[in-house]
Amino acid sequence: MNKTFEVETLNSIGWPKGTTDCSTRELLEKVEQATQEAFNKFKEVKSEAKKSKHRLEKGSLQKIIDSTKEKFCILYDMIISANTVRQ
Repeated sequence: MNKTFEVETLNSIGWPKGTTDCSTRELLEKVEQATQEAFNKFKEVKSEAKKSKHRLEKGSLQKIIDSTKEKFCILYDMIISANTVRQ
């Protein structure tokens, strides 16, 4: 009776098979979408600044990146590089 209980508990420990791969893929997709949206937003802000013949505010790119991270529920320890968005 004890042996079956031990076997059942050993099999039920941990995450279900494949869930970590799935969550990793979803996170990478979110980061990619956030990067694309940050790029598009930065492009719009940059073109508006050019039209009005003004400079961008300091830190505007980082504000855009932070807002897209918040929108896509990406943790702040995940890095979206400003250089990637700027290209």
